[in-house]
Amino acid sequence: MQKGNTSIKRIIVLGTSGSGKTSLAKELSSLSGYPSTDLDDLFWLPNWTPRGEEEVLGLIKEVAEQECWIISGNYTISNHLTWPKADILIWLDYPLPTLVWRALKRSFRRIVKREACCNGNYETIGKLFSRNSILAWIFSSYYRRKKRFNKILNEPGEYRQKMVRVSNKNERMQVLNSIWNRLPESRDTG
Repeated sequence: MQKGNTSIKRIIVLGTSGSGKTSLAKELSSLSGYPSTDLDDLFWLPNWTPRGEEEVLGLIKEVAEQECWIISGNYTISNHLTWPKADILIWLDYPLPTLVWRALKRSFRRIVKREACCNGNYETIGKLFSRNSILAWIFSSYYRRKKRFNKILNEPGEYRQKMVRVSNKNERMQVLNSIWNRLPESRDTG
């Protein structure tokens, strides 16, 4: 966590799929009153059609130009737009089995209850077990992401002081409390 008493107005929540990025972003939004944006909602159009890169970057740039925000997601192509403006980068670093279990539970819940996700799309059993499934994505991105974020935390650089690693419930609560204590006094508490 950053040192000092500077207020937090821009928060990025990072982590592998199933880590709880969107849930934490919603909780932080409720706590702070800041709008929350899930990058998956900006990337995906209906029928799981991806937006073009320029369009996605334009949408992300609009969000990043706001005074206060919470962004959840790992779109590396947009880091140059969001990371320099962020006051804190929260990396949710849970064990791989935990992420797989959470993703399975979430996907089955969405399938059974027909819950929309990612800008109005729906998961299916076929999609869950396909080559391009969320499970395949977790396995293909987990170690790469872990290596990248560990490097940021362990080497000098611009983002080292901004990034905080969360790997259990206690650390998650500590981060929430720390952010609460660093919100501007003018926050909406009602």
